[in-house]
Amino acid sequence: MAGPTAPDDPGLAYVPPAFLEKASASDWDSSEMPPPDKAWPVLLLAGGVIAGWTAFFVWAVILAQPAPASAQQWAWWSTQWSVPVLLVLVLLLVVMRTSRREAARFADAARLLSNESADLERRLVSINTELALARDFMAAQGRDLDSLGRIAVDRLSGSASQLDGLISRNGTQIDRIAEVSAAALDNMEKLRGQLPVIANAAKDVTNNIGNAGRTAHLQLEELVSGFQRLNEFGLASERQVMSFRDRVDIALEGFAKASEDLGLLAENRFDALTQRSADQAALAADAEQAALAAWRERSDAHSASLKETLAQLGEAHEGLIADSAGRLARFEEAARSLTAMLEIQGRDLDEQLARRRASAEAGAAEQRVALEKRLAEIDEAVAERRSAMERAAASAAEALASKLAELDQAIEAQRRTQLVEAENLASRCEEIGSKVSAFSEVLRNSGEQGAQTASQVDQAMADLNARLGEMRHALSGTDLQIGELTDSAVRLLELIQAGGDHTRTQIPEALRSTEAGLKGLEDRVFTLRDTLREAGDGGRSLAETVGSARNEVSSTIKELQKAQKTLSEQTAEREKQLDALREVLAGVRAESDALSRDIESRLSGAIGSLNEAAAKAGEDLRASTAGEIEGLAERLGEQSSAAIARVLQGRAAELVGRLEEAIDAAAAASRDTAIQMRDQLAKVDELAGNLEARVDRVREKAEEKVDNDFARRAALITESLNSSAIDIAKALSTDVSETAWASYLRGDRGIFTRRAVSLLESAEAKAVQAHYEAESEFREHVNRYIHDFESMLRQLLSTRDGNALGVTLLSSDMGKLYVALAQGIERLRT
Repeated sequence: MAGPTAPDDPGLAYVPPAFLEKASASDWDSSEMPPPDKAWPVLLLAGGVIAGWTAFFVWAVILAQPAPASAQQWAWWSTQWSVPVLLVLVLLLVVMRTSRREAARFADAARLLSNESADLERRLVSINTELALARDFMAAQGRDLDSLGRIAVDRLSGSASQLDGLISRNGTQIDRIAEVSAAALDNMEKLRGQLPVIANAAKDVTNNIGNAGRTAHLQLEELVSGFQRLNEFGLASERQVMSFRDRVDIALEGFAKASEDLGLLAENRFDALTQRSADQAALAADAEQAALAAWRERSDAHSASLKETLAQLGEAHEGLIADSAGRLARFEEAARSLTAMLEIQGRDLDEQLARRRASAEAGAAEQRVALEKRLAEIDEAVAERRSAMERAAASAAEALASKLAELDQAIEAQRRTQLVEAENLASRCEEIGSKVSAFSEVLRNSGEQGAQTASQVDQAMADLNARLGEMRHALSGTDLQIGELTDSAVRLLELIQAGGDHTRTQIPEALRSTEAGLKGLEDRVFTLRDTLREAGDGGRSLAETVGSARNEVSSTIKELQKAQKTLSEQTAEREKQLDALREVLAGVRAESDALSRDIESRLSGAIGSLNEAAAKAGEDLRASTAGEIEGLAERLGEQSSAAIARVLQGRAAELVGRLEEAIDAAAAASRDTAIQMRDQLAKVDELAGNLEARVDRVREKAEEKVDNDFARRAALITESLNSSAIDIAKALSTDVSETAWASYLRGDRGIFTRRAVSLLESAEAKAVQAHYEAESEFREHVNRYIHDFESMLRQLLSTRDGNALGVTLLSSDMGKLYVALAQGIERLRT
C-alpha cells in the first residue's frame, strides 16, 4: 500500500516522532465494539432442565430406596440419569448449530475481519505519514550536517593557514637552537667516558654469540661424523669385496707374471750366452766347440726342468682358480645378503632422518615466527622511543628558546645599565671638566693614556676571541671525528648484521639474550642522555657567564648556527640508523679512547687558554687602570687629583670585580660540571654492574627452567615407557609372577622392561615379527613404546651433553628393549 505524499510545508519536517505517535493513537484505538452474544438464554434453559431432572431423579429414585444401594444399583442409576441429560445436550447442540446461528457466526467473523482490516489500513496510513515526516526531518538534518561540514572545513582551512603561518614564523626561532649543539657536544664528551663500558658489554654479547655458534657448529660436526660412520659401515662391506677381488686378480696376475718372467729370464740367458759365445769365438775356436756342446747339454736340461715347472704351475693355477671361484661365489652371496640388510637399515635411517628433519623444520619455523614477532615488538618499542626522543627534543628546543630569550633580556638589561652608567660617567666627566678647566693638558694626557688602556683592553679581548675561535675549531674537529666514528660504527653494523643473518636460524636463544642486553644498553644510553642534558644546562650557564659582551655573543651565535645545521644533518642520519646504534658500539673502543684523549687535551688546553687569557686581561686591565690613576694623581692638584683618583679607582675596581666574578663563576661551573660528570659516571658504572647481575640471574633462571622442564618431560616419558613395557611383556608371555608385581609395586619400575628384554632375547626375530604382524594390540604397544623412546632420545640429543646421555640411554634396559624390538620387527610398524 502506497503511503500519502509528504506535506509541502517545510515546517512539518521538524515535527518529532513522539508528537506523531500521540496524534495517531486516537486513530488506532477507534475500533468498533462487537455485538452482544444472544446464546445465553438457551444455555440457561438447558441448565435449568438438567438441574430439574437431576432433582426429580434423586427424589423419585434414590431417596425412595429404603435400604443402602449396592455398586451395581448405583451404576444402573447413573445410566438411567445420563440418558435424559445427553438428550438435552444433543438438543442444545442442534439448536446452537442451526443455519441462522451459523450465518450469524459467519457474519460476526466477517464483521470482525472488516473492522480489523480497517484498523490495519488506518495504522498503515499513519505509519506512512510518519515515515514521510521522518524522511523530511532526516533530509533537513542532512542539510544541517552539510552546512556544518562546510563551516568546519572552512574553519579547518583557516586553522591550517594559521598553523602554516605559525610554522613559517617558527622557522625564524630555529636559530635559537644553537645552544643545542653545545649541549650535544657536552653529551658526546660524557658519552665518550661511557664508550668503554658499552664496548665491554657489547663484546661480552658478541662472545656469547660466538660461543653459541661454536657449540652449534660442534654439534653439527658430531651429527655429520655420525652420518659418516653410518656410511662407513655400508662402505666397509664393499671395500672387503673389492679387496678380495683385488687379491684374486693380484694372484692371477702374479702367476701370469711369474710365467712371463721365467720365459724372459730364459730368453735373456740365451741371448747372453749367444753373445758370450760369439765374443769368445774369435779368441778360441776350440773353446767354442766345447762351450757349444756344454751349452747344448745345459739347454736340454733347462728345457726339461722348465717344462716340468710349467706343468706344475698350470695344475696349481687351475686348482687355485677353482677354489677362488667357489670362495668368490660364497662371498658374493654373503655380500648380497649384507647389502639387502644395509638397504633396509638405510631406508629406516632415511625415515628417521626425514622425521627428524621435519621436526627440526617445524621447530625452526616456530622459532622464526617467535623471532619475527619479537623483532616487530622491538620495532614498535624503537618507534615509541623515537617519538619520545622527538618530544624530548621539542621540549628541549622550547626550553632552549626560553633560555635564549632570557639571555637576550639579560643582555638588553645589561646594555641599558651600561648606557646609564656611561651617561652618568659622561655627566661626571663634564662636571670635573668644568671644575678643572685649568688642567686641560693633564686631562688630554690622561685621555691619551686612557686610549692606550682601551687599546690594551681591546687587544686582550681580541686574544680572548682568538682563544674562543680556537676552541670552536677544536669543537668542529670533534664533530668531524664523531662523524668518522659514526661511519666506522655503520661499517661495524653491517658486519654484525651479516653475522646475525647467518646465525638467526641456529642460535635464537643467543639472539634473544642479545636483544635483552641491547635493551639494557639502550636504557643506559637514555639515562646517560638525561645526565648529559643536565650537564648541558651547567654548560649553558657557563656560556651565559662568558658571553657578557654583545659582539662575542653575536659571533658565537653565528658559529653555533653553522654547527647546529651540521648537527641537525647528523641527527637526521642517526635517526635513520637508530636500530643500528644499539649494536654499533662494540668494536670502537680503541678509536673512542684515542678520540677521548684528543678531546680532553683540546678542551683542557682551550679552557686553560681561556682562563689564562681572562686572567691576563684582568691583570692588564688592573695594571693599566692603576697606572692611569697614578699618572692622573701626579698631574692634578691635591683636591682634583683626589676626586679623579676616587672616580677612576671606583670604576676600575668595579670592572676588575666583574671580571673576577665572571672568572670565578666560570671556574665554579667547570668544577660543578666535573663533579656532576664524576657522579653520573659512578651511577652508570653501578647501573652496568646491576645490569650484568640481572643478566646473570635471568640466565641462571632460564637454565634452571630448561633443566626442570627437561627432567619433567623425561620422567613422564619414562613412566609411559615402563607402562608400555608391561603391556609388551604381557603380550609376549601371559605368565607374570607375583614377585615381579611385588617388585613393581615396591618401586622397581624397570622390572617388566628387563623381563621383556629377556623374553625378546630368547625369542627368534621371525617369531617376534610374526607376532607383531598378527596381533594389533601387540603392534600398538610396540609402536607406542618406540615412539616414546625416540621422543625422549631426540630431547636428550638436543641438550648440551646429548651424545653421552644417548649412549647411556641406549645401553640401559629401556634402550636394549628398544633395540630388540626394532631389530625384531625390522622397522615394519605403521
